[in-house]
Amino acid sequence: FLFFLGFSLHSVAQNDCVDALVVCGNTGFDGLSATGIGIQELNGNNVCGSSENNSIWLKISIDQGGTLGFTLNPESSSIDVDFDFFIFGPNVSCGNIGQAIRCSTTNPQAAGSSSNITGLNETEIDTSEGPGPAGNNFLQWLTVNDGDSYFLVIDRPVGSSNFSLTWTGTATFTQPPVFNIPSGSGINIEECDIDALDDQKTVFNLEQNTPIVIGIQTNVAVTYHLNSNDAIIGENAIANSNAFINTQNPQTIFTRITDTNSGCFNTAEFEISVINSVTIPGDSFAVCDNNLDGNDTNGLSNFNLNDATAEIMNDQDITNLTINYYKTSQNALANSGAYPVNYNNTIPNQETAFIKVTNSDGCFKIKEITLIVNPLPQVVNASLVQCDPGFNPDGITLFNLNEAVAELTNNDANFSVTFFYNGNSINSNYTNISNPQQIDAFITNLSTGCSSFSTVDLSVNVVNPTVTIPPICDEETSEDGFGSFDLDNADLVLTPTQTVRYYESLNDALLEQNQITNVNDYTNLTPYDATIYFRIEEQNSCNGIGTLAL
Repeated sequence: FLFFLGFSLHSVAQNDCVDALVVCGNTGFDGLSATGIGIQELNGNNVCGSSENNSIWLKISIDQGGTLGFTLNPESSSIDVDFDFFIFGPNVSCGNIGQAIRCSTTNPQAAGSSSNITGLNETEIDTSEGPGPAGNNFLQWLTVNDGDSYFLVIDRPVGSSNFSLTWTGTATFTQPPVFNIPSGSGINIEECDIDALDDQKTVFNLEQNTPIVIGIQTNVAVTYHLNSNDAIIGENAIANSNAFINTQNPQTIFTRITDTNSGCFNTAEFEISVINSVTIPGDSFAVCDNNLDGNDTNGLSNFNLNDATAEIMNDQDITNLTINYYKTSQNALANSGAYPVNYNNTIPNQETAFIKVTNSDGCFKIKEITLIVNPLPQVVNASLVQCDPGFNPDGITLFNLNEAVAELTNNDANFSVTFFYNGNSINSNYTNISNPQQIDAFITNLSTGCSSFSTVDLSVNVVNPTVTIPPICDEETSEDGFGSFDLDNADLVLTPTQTVRYYESLNDALLEQNQITNVNDYTNLTPYDATIYFRIEEQNSCNGIGTLAL
């Protein structure tokens, strides 16, 4: 009684006698495919005729002699599918295989068979059958001796189908080498990505598994393959198996161990993985031009690389990481010339550097980053001229400091302005304490965070122009003390560069807010006798604020 192992093989490259698939350990096959003829090695002199159409060669190595049969079962039960077979041996060599000792070229449809199953069994007495209608699909099985070897050629002249093969009889096949991997050893391989390119690829020495898979066995050869089919038929072994670069991550590698005496083999698979867990999320770090060499416009500054690390690593835990910066990726790979923590750039405005992050396993990544020096906002000396209303002409009055923002920022909305005096922030509605007076303006670029101090000079005019406007008559029908005034009728005398605006309160006139817009049709707010305020300006400087009686 034979012990059978299932063996699934869904694709086999065309083979010939020299690369016949070795059958060991009484392995049964499932999903075998016979495709193409390769080299035509059947000379046609066999008693049952025929030649290779779509064939596959198998080599059988006998361990203990006895009887040997098989059943070939096509996956398609169609009677149109026809499989032939030829057996050569014992102990013949490729190129000198001689005549077949068993051959079957019966066509099951022509022979009126009920099925297309074929093979060797113990009940038949004929050793050949065919071609065409001759035969019943089965031949007499073989009696084999210890150490014999045979070639079995299976050919499919008609139809299209894979097939399975099951061995029968008392003979046993040579046992293949075994994968007796010690417990805890494992053959999966993990490596770090140790170049400057973050591509999830690195070099693997697959041959480090060779002594593990061989163990104490002798006369065993080991090869590594990219797919199971190549491993089974022993083709396309990885040439640089001691320096193999993976093409995907993770990647499955197939290994074949072959008995160099019998040709029997076994296959297994393992996984190789690039395990580098280091991540570098950021790619730049910026500081503001910080007045190195007394020049805050030269694009040179000091970088605190600890601050750079916090930003580039996105505040992740770096407790078990070693982080350094280098001028080139080659320096980083060689750990040569790391930058000090306080680093002064030498290329103005923008400089390339390479960050190297190494974890506790020794895995590292190198990434190109950019060190940026952002310019400071331009220093501007602005001025505001305000008017003292003249009622107490002491040169102290209320300023709207926001009137200086356009000049300080060149009308760029990306800048913010905060005002200071003697180091303390002040409100934009500010009453000066001396005339003239200088205050500070802290200007910040909202995109870069860079800031600089400019100044604003405050000065007060104490001119109090006197202006009148002709009175108007109340309407006879209403007599309510309200009427429509054309403010352009006031006796203001302006130069070509001066403008006038009207306000309903002194505070509005000082802060330039809530301007009266309907100057040609303005209705007084207080019946019979109202007072409004006018402001005369020249290039945003106040020349005078006064009252106008309506």
